[in-house]
Amino acid sequence: MTYAINRYLQRFLIGFICLTISATAALAQDTYVWEEYGIGFSVASDMVIDDSDLESFTAATSGGEISINITPWSDDSVDEDNLGEAALEMAAELYLFDDSEVDGDYIEIDSFNGFYLIVAPSELDAPDFMIIALMLDTESDTNFVVEIGFEDGNDDEAIDVLNSFFSY
Repeated sequence: MTYAINRYLQRFLIGFICLTISATAALAQDTYVWEEYGIGFSVASDMVIDDSDLESFTAATSGGEISINITPWSDDSVDEDNLGEAALEMAAELYLFDDSEVDGDYIEIDSFNGFYLIVAPSELDAPDFMIIALMLDTESDTNFVVEIGFEDGNDDEAIDVLNSFFSY
């Protein structure tokens, strides 16, 4: 009987250790910085940077579940009073989508005030969903358009990426 209990305990411990290791790997995060503009964000550890220069920062996970594109943006006519309308106009310029499939809200993240929309692009080569965010940097004149593409089922991770933005 002692042998059976020890064997059961061994199996339980091996299973628990394997589950812990796989959960830790799944939660692994890396911090990426766009040094040209002094901003950063956290994403899954399998993100690969495609481009990082003065014009844009582009990266995607190895499986394509999450992609991110950040570009500097400036428009003196946009302020916090009309940021939501500007975000909708920007999203319409970037992607075709059904207006009934739009959700969004005002956000404050670190030194950024912004407005984001979640849209379902109707383009065939686009991700299932896109977060389009206009971010006003309260500490500089440089503002950003953040596009986070994600496949169905990855919405929590995409929102986490947006909420992880910081300036340094």
